[in-house]
Amino acid sequence: MRGENILMKKEILFVFLLLIVSVLFVIIPFVPAQASVTTCCERATDGAYCQNVPSTQCDENYLSSPTSCDSTSFCQLGTCYDSDEGLCMENTPKKACEEANGLWTSEENPPQCGLGCCVLGEQAAFTTLQRCKKLAGNYGLQADFRENIQDEISCVAIANAQDIGACVFESEFTKTCTFETRGECNAKSTEESVSNNQFFKDFLCTSEQLNTNCQKSEQTTCLEGKDGVYFVDSCGNPANIYDASKINDKNYWEKVVPKSESCTAGGKNCGNCDYLGGSICAEASRGEKATYGDFICKDVNCYETYDGQDYINGESWCVYDNGKPDDDRVGSRHYRHACFMGEEIVEPCADLRQEVCVEDSIEDFSQAGCVANLWEDCLIQERKNDCENSDVRDCKWIPVTTGGGDVVGGIVDSVKEGISGLFLNVHNDERDQGACVPDVAPGLEFWGEGDGATSQCDLVSSSCVITYEKKLIGQKECVNNCFCDIKTNPQAALQALNICSSIGDCGPGANYIGKNVNKGYEFTIDDKKVGKDLDIGFLNAADGAKETGQPADPTANPDFSGSQGGEFVSNSEPAPVSGNIVKGIISETYRRMAS
Repeated sequence: MRGENILMKKEILFVFLLLIVSVLFVIIPFVPAQASVTTCCERATDGAYCQNVPSTQCDENYLSSPTSCDSTSFCQLGTCYDSDEGLCMENTPKKACEEANGLWTSEENPPQCGLGCCVLGEQAAFTTLQRCKKLAGNYGLQADFRENIQDEISCVAIANAQDIGACVFESEFTKTCTFETRGECNAKSTEESVSNNQFFKDFLCTSEQLNTNCQKSEQTTCLEGKDGVYFVDSCGNPANIYDASKINDKNYWEKVVPKSESCTAGGKNCGNCDYLGGSICAEASRGEKATYGDFICKDVNCYETYDGQDYINGESWCVYDNGKPDDDRVGSRHYRHACFMGEEIVEPCADLRQEVCVEDSIEDFSQAGCVANLWEDCLIQERKNDCENSDVRDCKWIPVTTGGGDVVGGIVDSVKEGISGLFLNVHNDERDQGACVPDVAPGLEFWGEGDGATSQCDLVSSSCVITYEKKLIGQKECVNNCFCDIKTNPQAALQALNICSSIGDCGPGANYIGKNVNKGYEFTIDDKKVGKDLDIGFLNAADGAKETGQPADPTANPDFSGSQGGEFVSNSEPAPVSGNIVKGIISETYRRMAS
C-alpha cells in the first residue's frame, strides 16, 4: 500500500512537472535562429552580376537593393548582342551587357539575333548573319547565309552534303566514278542513265576497293579555289596533290591525303603550292617543265622591282619621284606599287600631291596606300600641339627664334625648314614661337588661266621693318631687326625664299627631274625692286643644270654670284612673277637723336 502511495506521488510529481514545462512553453515564446538577410547586388565583389548575397558582398560602385533581384529594375534580364562577334546571349543583365560593349534589349528575339544556316566551304553552322560573316573573314571563305533554314538538323544535313568523295554508279553497263560532293552524288539518282549510285566519303575514284574503270595517270591539273597542282585519273577526276615520288604508290591513289600531309619540297617534283607563301598552280613555261604533267607551282613574288627590292605577293609599297616622302619639288608625285601574281602594279596617287603615299610593315609584310594630304589649314595653326595633331592634319611645326642675329634659329632637317618666325609674323605672345607648314607641300596649277597659284603663294608674302638709329654726327646704326638686312646678311633672303617652297610650288627651286628654275619671286626695298647688285640668284646653276648636291646650308655664307643659263632670269632684269612676291623685305626708318 505504501509502495502504491509512493508510486502515486511520483506520478503526481511527473504530471506537475509536465504542467510546468507546458506553461513555460506557453509563456516563453519560441525564438527562432537569426535568419540570413540577403541583398540584390548589381555586381558582387567576386565580379558576378545580379546576385542575391549578403550586403557585405556587394560592390560599392554598383547599385544594390534589400530585395530579390527578380524584383529590381537594374537587374532586368534581356538579350545582349555582341556586334563584333555576331553573338546573342539571352537572360543577360543590362549592366553586364553594357560593360562588355554589347547592345542590350528587353526583346526576346531581336532582328539581329535571327538564326540561319551559315555554309562555309564544306562546313555549316546554325548561327546569326553577323557571326557567319565573322567566321568567313576568320577563315578567308565566302559566306553563304541561308535564312530560310530554321533548324540546326537541316543545317547539319547541308554540311554533310558538302562531304567530298567518290561517287560510284553504273552507266551504260559500266561501273564508273566521279569525284564530287555527297549532295551531287545523291542528285544522280534522278538521272535515267545512272543506277546504283553510292557515295564513299574521302575515297578517290582510283581506289582498288571501289573497283571502277578509273585508273591512275601521269596527268596533272589546276583546280578552281585550290593553290596546288593535282593528279588527274583516267576518268578526268582530280586525285591527290602531285608528288612525283608517289605516282606508282597504290596507297596514294586510294584515299584523300590532306594538304598538310603532302610533299613540301616544291620544284618539278611536288605540286603543294602555297599562295600565301608565294606560289600557285600554273601551266609550266619553257624551261620549267615538271617531271610529270604540264603544271608547276609558279613563283608569284616580285623580284628586282623599281626600287631594287624584292617583295612577296600581296605586298605594296610607296615610291616617290625624289626618293623621299617629304621631298615636294615641282611636278613630283607619290605612287603606290603592289606585287600581284608576280607582276609589279603601279597606282599613282592623286596629282598635285593632293594625296600622299603612306606605308607600314606588319611582321615584315609591307602595306601601303594613297591617303588625302590634309595640308589646307597648316598655316593658320598657332600652337605646336594643334599643328602636329596627325589625326586632323598633315603638318609639321618649325620652332623659330628672332632677334640676337639668330637668323636660322629653328632649322629642322634641311635648309627649307629653317624658317624665321619673322617672315610669318609669328613674333607675338599669343601663340607659340614657330611656324606650321605642310609635311608635303601641295602642287599648284601655275599654268593656264586663273590666279589660284598666285593666291596660294601670296599667303606668305611678308615684310620686315629694320630700325636704324642715327646721331647728328656719325653713321647710322641698326638697332632692331638687323638680321633682315639682306645687304649685309643675304641669308635673310634665303630664309624668305624657303618659305615660298614650304607651302606649294612657289618661288625658285628644282623640279622633280632636278632641273633648277630661278623664277617666281621678287624682292623690294621701300617698294622699289632690288636691282642687279641684290639679285638673289642663289642656285648658281648653268642653263638646264640638274641638281646633284645636298640642300644648301643656311648657316654658311651663300655665294649669290655666278653665271646663269637661259632658264634663269638675267641679273639686269627683274624676275618675272609666277607665284610669290616677297614684298617690302627691307624698309629703312631712321630715328634721329641728338648727340
